[in-house]
Amino acid sequence: MSFAVSRQQGFYALQNFGAIGVDLFFVISGFIITLVASRDVGARTGARFLLKRFLRVNPVYYLASLLFGLVTLLLSLHGGLPLGPLLARLWSGLVDTLLVVPTSGKPLGYAPLLIIGWTLAFEWLFYALFCLLIALGLRGKAAGLCVLLGSLASVGVVARSGDARLRFVTNPILLEFLLGVATCVLYREAARVPRWLPRACLLLGIAGYAYAIRFGFGEVSELLPTWTGRVSLERVVRWGLPSALVVAGCVLLEAHGALRRLWRIRFLQITGDASYALYLTHLTVFAVLGFAYTTLGFGVPADAAVLLQVALAVAVAVVFYRRVEEPLLRALYARAGF
Repeated sequence: MSFAVSRQQGFYALQNFGAIGVDLFFVISGFIITLVASRDVGARTGARFLLKRFLRVNPVYYLASLLFGLVTLLLSLHGGLPLGPLLARLWSGLVDTLLVVPTSGKPLGYAPLLIIGWTLAFEWLFYALFCLLIALGLRGKAAGLCVLLGSLASVGVVARSGDARLRFVTNPILLEFLLGVATCVLYREAARVPRWLPRACLLLGIAGYAYAIRFGFGEVSELLPTWTGRVSLERVVRWGLPSALVVAGCVLLEAHGALRRLWRIRFLQITGDASYALYLTHLTVFAVLGFAYTTLGFGVPADAAVLLQVALAVAVAVVFYRRVEEPLLRALYARAGF
């Protein structure tokens, strides 16, 4: 539902550019998992790896999804929609939410309560592949991931299956995790990296972002073309590569001790800690705001509303992180012995 049109929406291709956060998320995930678990070997260690990832990702995702489902149910009932279809939709979405990954072969058969759950499906596919390498005792995880992810993505490009589950496991978007793996390999050799390279990477990445905003990026920001794999390889090139350059530039600058004051800014640290909470709760915040605009009216300048909504979403995310996510993680980790 549209309440007003901001000037930002008409600034070249800025309107849908925020979806690039997913690509940044995948690159960072590939980097972090390789950094913390590349030396893990053995079946028992692999099982422990999966358990820790489950505790870190899933419980808070379930809570946020349930919150979103309840909020949208109440708002829909207030809008006069019938209860039966709403409950059926919630039940179907609950199943997909709990399982995370798609189990239906139908192209549109996957619909978690929080639609952003599709990104966690790919996250878990990456975890499963990484766990396989751990269980096999392979120490060269980067090389193994290059073979696995490269092979799956190649199959997805060459032979597009009509089964949504096969399209999922062969989606070329997996290459963005591989970009994160490569970034980690470079980071481990940071002492040998010339001091000009991190700055060059960061500048090239930002230039890639600017180019996308100025000249557009086709359908790569859209969910369905990415989910089916139709534009995934193009998305990796247009958005994945600049994101990898930005991540590489930042981690290498930090490794070289550059821009120390920037990395220590408290606001950036807090919002970074709450980034997953922000990802999980922002749709709920926007749903409530949409209801408020519908019932109370929209009396804020559109461009100011964008900034206010972002600020409110960040504030809610920080509270959710501090009051829900952080205590929950501490309790789960302590119980599991982490």
